[in-house]
Amino acid sequence: MKAVSFPQANKVLKAPAGQEADVYDLAVWGGEIEGIPRCISCWEPSLKERALIAAGGPIWLWVMGTTHPPLVLDATSPFEAPPQPDRPGGDLDEP
Repeated sequence: MKAVSFPQANKVLKAPAGQEADVYDLAVWGGEIEGIPRCISCWEPSLKERALIAAGGPIWLWVMGTTHPPLVLDATSPFEAPPQPDRPGGDLDEP
């Protein structure tokens, strides 16, 4: 997957000194939502990754370091209203 810029991005995180060749800039939105500080980035899967996900494949998250901070993986934008069900009383998570 590749990180992509997005309209709400309000800062860019840079590579640590000496790692510029291996780490690219990351556009993020930084602020508070519901009183909780957030740092949000946007990622797009490649066509191959989309096919793997569509076939039921998992998404793997790598965190560099020895601990795991609280985080969220989501397919919906935190900046837009969520989609509504196609029918009254419908549930988007139904099989």
